[in-house]
Amino acid sequence: MDTDTEFARLVEEYGVEAAYDEVVKRLLSTRELLAWIMKGCVAEYKGCTVREIADCYIEGEPQVSSVPVRPEGEQIRGFDTADKSLREKTALYDILFYATLPGSSERIGLFINVEAQNDYYPGYPLVKRGIYYCSRLLSSQFAKEFADGHYEKLKKVYSIWICADAPDWRDNTITQYELTEKYLLGEAGEARENYDLMSVVMICFNEKHLAGRVAQGMEDADTADLVRLLGVLLSPNMKKENKRQILEDDYRFRMTRDIESGVTHMCNLSKGVKKYALEEGIEIGIAQGVEKGMAQGIAQGMEKGMAQGIFSQARNTAFLMLENRMPLSDIQKYTGLSLDDIKKLAQEKNLQITTE
Repeated sequence: MDTDTEFARLVEEYGVEAAYDEVVKRLLSTRELLAWIMKGCVAEYKGCTVREIADCYIEGEPQVSSVPVRPEGEQIRGFDTADKSLREKTALYDILFYATLPGSSERIGLFINVEAQNDYYPGYPLVKRGIYYCSRLLSSQFAKEFADGHYEKLKKVYSIWICADAPDWRDNTITQYELTEKYLLGEAGEARENYDLMSVVMICFNEKHLAGRVAQGMEDADTADLVRLLGVLLSPNMKKENKRQILEDDYRFRMTRDIESGVTHMCNLSKGVKKYALEEGIEIGIAQGVEKGMAQGIAQGMEKGMAQGIFSQARNTAFLMLENRMPLSDIQKYTGLSLDDIKKLAQEKNLQITTE
């Protein structure tokens, strides 16, 4: 299926903004990638190989955008995700799956949800949302994993956030937030497994430093490898052939049909999104110009209105291109705006101009 046809199908099914996100979530939900994420930032799997994690510890099929955070909804692997709170909108975990814990004779496990996040500033701190998700995952275990006061059966939960367009101060970082024991008087020494029940992990990077990203400054090679792997995989500008070479040569990736398809669709859609946004902007600009021009008068109004509409939409198109970090030369070429106009727009929207 060619790029335009596939893009049109996904846009029709999900909408322009959701189509690309849907492909990313499907790709991240493959066992191979989930295993890399677990090895890189889930301490319980540090001593395992990626292959062991993928083949032995991830149970069932990961649920993608189908398990509600606070709904009356479906169940996954025996625990109830339903929350009976009233007056709450339904939200969905991007990816949710069950994993068993290595080195234990007892069948225990961790509930891990993985969230793909492109907007680091959605109007609230992402860390707080991650803590909220962990709390929901813990409470959802009641009557499924434990009942009648048997809180010792509670399973640990992880909420992992992959932020692919992080600000510079967060770039190339993996940060963990968890419960710890603090002695205020004396030393009690509670067993760690009794309070170490939730962990939020923020994996942050952006494409700006992708080419030069190495393990320097990172104590753990697994975490450094994970940041680079995700940066390559989710890059909207890197060619499919380059991605595949890095995945196979550097990470010994098994290029399954799902991964191959996901990488192809993501690369195609990244081009399609830019093309679609540009063409849509031009069409809207012309339409706005015609409408406003006709309202002002047949001849003079038409000319003036079209000019104003096209300029207005050229700014809108330039804004989209700035958000997607497209080079300055491309913005000038496709919008016709002057350098001063683009700089002014970038300043108004608090965006950076990419020269390369």
